[in-house]
Amino acid sequence: MSTATRTCPSCVAALPADAVFCHKCGTATPMEIVAATGEVHAGDVQEIEEAARRSALQQALGENYDVRRLLGRGGFAEVYVAWDKRLKREIAVKTIRGDLVVNDSLLERFQREAEAVAKLRHPNIVPIYAVGESNGIAYFTMPLIEGQSLADVIGRDGRVPLDETIRIMREAAMALHAAHRIGLVHRDIKPENIMLEGPERSAIVMDFGIAKTEGSEGKGLTGTGMLVGTPQYMSPEQAVGERSLGAGSDQYSLAMVGYRMLTGRLPFESDSIQTLIFKTVTSVPPLATEVAPDVPRAISDVLAKALSKRSEDRYESMAAFATALGQTQSGAARIGTTSGSFRSTQPNLAARVQSSREAMPTVRHPLVWVAIVATIGGLLAGTRTKSPAGVALAANRAEAVFAARNFLKERGVASPGAADPSFSTRDAVLEYLQRTLTSDSTEKRAATDAPVWRWSIDFGKITSDSDWTIDVGPDNRIVGFRHRILDSAQGPTISHDSARVLAEHEIEARGWTRAAIEPTRDSTITRKHRVDHLFRWRKKADAIAWKGSDSAYVEIRAGVNGAAVTDYSIALKTPDSYQTDTNPKTPFQFISAIGITILVVMGLFAFVFLTTRQRVDELQWKMGARILAAACVCLVPAAIPAISAASSGTSAALLTLLFSTIGFGFLLACGLLVTVISESLAAQENPKSVLGLDELSRARSLPPEAIASTVWGYMLAGIAVGAMTLLRLAASTLFGDRFVGGTVNSVFGFTWPSVYVLVMLGASMIGVFVVLYLIAVSARWKLTAPLAMYVPALLTSLIMIVKGHTGSVLVNTVFLFLVGYAAWKHGVVAGIIVLWVPDAIDAAFTLIRAPGADTMTAGVFTIAVLFIPLVAALIARPRMFGAAVQRTSTEVRTL
Repeated sequence: MSTATRTCPSCVAALPADAVFCHKCGTATPMEIVAATGEVHAGDVQEIEEAARRSALQQALGENYDVRRLLGRGGFAEVYVAWDKRLKREIAVKTIRGDLVVNDSLLERFQREAEAVAKLRHPNIVPIYAVGESNGIAYFTMPLIEGQSLADVIGRDGRVPLDETIRIMREAAMALHAAHRIGLVHRDIKPENIMLEGPERSAIVMDFGIAKTEGSEGKGLTGTGMLVGTPQYMSPEQAVGERSLGAGSDQYSLAMVGYRMLTGRLPFESDSIQTLIFKTVTSVPPLATEVAPDVPRAISDVLAKALSKRSEDRYESMAAFATALGQTQSGAARIGTTSGSFRSTQPNLAARVQSSREAMPTVRHPLVWVAIVATIGGLLAGTRTKSPAGVALAANRAEAVFAARNFLKERGVASPGAADPSFSTRDAVLEYLQRTLTSDSTEKRAATDAPVWRWSIDFGKITSDSDWTIDVGPDNRIVGFRHRILDSAQGPTISHDSARVLAEHEIEARGWTRAAIEPTRDSTITRKHRVDHLFRWRKKADAIAWKGSDSAYVEIRAGVNGAAVTDYSIALKTPDSYQTDTNPKTPFQFISAIGITILVVMGLFAFVFLTTRQRVDELQWKMGARILAAACVCLVPAAIPAISAASSGTSAALLTLLFSTIGFGFLLACGLLVTVISESLAAQENPKSVLGLDELSRARSLPPEAIASTVWGYMLAGIAVGAMTLLRLAASTLFGDRFVGGTVNSVFGFTWPSVYVLVMLGASMIGVFVVLYLIAVSARWKLTAPLAMYVPALLTSLIMIVKGHTGSVLVNTVFLFLVGYAAWKHGVVAGIIVLWVPDAIDAAFTLIRAPGADTMTAGVFTIAVLFIPLVAALIARPRMFGAAVQRTSTEVRTL
């Protein structure tokens, strides 16, 4: 037997050549014997030991998995590919290297990695399927990443293209940001630990094996005296062995990775680790643009800040680092440069406050006075678009309900029950009157025999088989009623002539004389247990000509069910030729319909594609989920009155409540989804346009940019008030659209009118994020800033053209462009205010002008609510900006 010595592959102890196991650590030392000579030789140790470890791992995993091959080996762990027999998929299994001595320290490190990754939920971090230990083998399973490591890409290509470098770094930064939020610092960021998955090469951060909780008392050295981490990518504080490493250490390491991706080399290179660490601690890295002149200065500056020697001089978080990287992208630079205030780096809070202070318009700004004049002029000119008769009727809700109750009492209906009033405007009639008559004549006819405005008071189920709805017009006149009776209900049958007599008595009671009207056509409906009759008359005089012999006339209808008049109404009957002329099916409308279809399909594609590709920040998704949960909780007390109303046991009422609640929750969820995605996507294309949901979700103070954004929003909203009024007057003149001589704000339809302003505020919030999303998608598709901001307005215009509202196109196009401009140029808050204020201030002004103390009070309260954001911004301005100036002065004195 040969006595030549060999070395243990695990503990490096000297062994006899014929040793089967190490006498110190027990590691197997395979050998082979040459049959011809009898000599003992060391065999293929690696292959034999790998087969033995694979077999041991197979036994540990059990019969549900089939271990196939070794995927890779690191410093203390190795990864195998296994087949999941139950789910029919390949997975990765990570376990401690079989050639290492498994001690408590190594097991603790392995367990720490499993626990660390299990806490994380981020698309750029591999999740853990399961953790297990059997037969002395600890392991955990995870998805198999189909791709290659960033180290392999750099080794093959040398450098990575700029756009892909930025994308990979941003994805890795947001993954690390998710880890930092739970206090976990990776401590070993390097190209080998960043995988590029699939054809899209999405960045996946790997190997949290030496990660530690931020602030924990780590030694900085392993038990064997080796530095934890990779020296080439260590931060200065990590290189000197600081006991506690923060998130800034990972930021430095990732910046090193980006530096190498862009330049093809590292800023510090040396043959010895000691020299490399000395340079890392003492030397300033050369700018990336100096090493590779084709690297843009913007990205070079971002990397330089992240490679600062002091952790406090770097970006405040990985999210801020990712945002700064996003601002250097070509799309963001192109959009941002149009405003003249594009920043290639993410400034700290003091710099942001200072920048917002400079962006805040002062009283001397000319647009301030333009906004004031435009608001006053728009409100005064807007009085022409409000009908005095319509406003007076809308303000008299209580009187209308009282008149309806008296009418029912006169007809012998006892205890009419709870009244549900709703204010309505017959827009089609109003538009016809505006097209054919002068403003004064339109006002008169719309308030008399062709009532456009009315209160419809629904009394619900008065009896088991019928209910009543009363229409009350100007001067508290009954202009219509409907007594709905089930078709199957029994009733006396009378002759057609007798029914006509009843109907004529009814219309005479409503103020019509037989000499002023003439019958047109009658109809009879035979039901199961009764016969119903319907009679129509037309007013002989005051026909309103359209073209040629075609004219509109007032039609009076009366219905008799059984032996009682159950239906009465007045309406302006417009000619058929008017409908054809005002709703033409032109080729342009057909083309517009095709264009809308294409845009909708492209929008859905962009929504799915960009939502998948952009990897929205996980924190924002969690915040959206929390808000949604809170909103759903609020639905419970909000639904209590409806539940009480449905306590009678009627299934229809309960189903209505159920579906209304579900529908509201669905709309709210969609709105939150659009909000979160818009914020994330816009942050990539134009970061200064976003609201700052990330900061707000962490209970930080209001972003300083929101103060200047609020003031700008009110200025642009004031300009919009004047511009919209002028455009409406022009549209009514050119197209006869229903803007002059009759419109009444829908604020009167609310039981508490001031709630209208809050409803409009909620709708404006969601609407602005939809606009922002469309602009951001357009910017992503390489459109210039003006064109991108025009896309929402263009889409809305096409829809209105298809629907036949040609006169409204100009008004809404300009208005939505102002909303998009405000949101993209001055931030989401400005866009919300521009979308909210014009309609809300119009409602407040209408309430104040309406007769009655209650409407006056509601109007004043509405104005107070309307200007709360502006007052809050003006109050916060000196406190926030003053503190920022004081901090800046202190810093200057310290330097």
